[in-house]
Amino acid sequence: MHELPGRIGKQEDVECADCGRLTIHTVVAAYKTYWQIDENDISGGATHEFLRCNGCAQGTYRIESWFSEEPGENSVTLYPPRGGYRRKPRTWRELPYDNSLLQVYDQTITAFNAGLFTLAGAGVRLLIEGVCIDQNVADGPKLDAAGKAVSDKKGNPVRPNNLEGKINGLSEQGVISAKQAEHLHQIRFLGNDAAHQLDIPTAKLVGQAIDIVEHLIDQVYEQPAKAKSLAARKRPKK
Repeated sequence: MHELPGRIGKQEDVECADCGRLTIHTVVAAYKTYWQIDENDISGGATHEFLRCNGCAQGTYRIESWFSEEPGENSVTLYPPRGGYRRKPRTWRELPYDNSLLQVYDQTITAFNAGLFTLAGAGVRLLIEGVCIDQNVADGPKLDAAGKAVSDKKGNPVRPNNLEGKINGLSEQGVISAKQAEHLHQIRFLGNDAAHQLDIPTAKLVGQAIDIVEHLIDQVYEQPAKAKSLAARKRPKK
């Protein structure tokens, strides 16, 4: 490893992972690595740099590597990955750090930002499942195309314990509205296709699904806490 003190403090335009555009970055650390295999007469190496965005202070790790068998074809890799799909994860005050739902949410956003839309689609479906589990919703009514409950041959209501039933169960218990349940079913279809049909959804579709699930989390966890805070406020005397 060879330190590069001359690079420290240099500034240049780099696409920022957080800002989502070119911003001025400052090099805060830099060094070179080198390797070679004498018997094959090949070698390679890389320049490693750590940069800081002068706007948001987000860090970037940049590797520019070379290989003797591919002269003039240096490869540049940035971490976190760039891809035009950057999305900032929401901050959920009512979900503790060790909450599994929060961890699945963070991983879903990471997959989306990396362009892994099949995994992100499956992650969105898993988030809905996680909300159902956390709300103790184990099943729900099966509905026909007209939205009416389905019964079996004996006249007993059909209550599946799959995600379809659980989403309807959320609506049945008043956690969400019937219209919201319809939206979650569309995400369920998206997640099913991603998980079982290896369908690769578009960034737009997955982004819309994330929007809906973020609204669900906000409604189920954040809004009740805000409403409680408002109710507890000291009101002026009349």
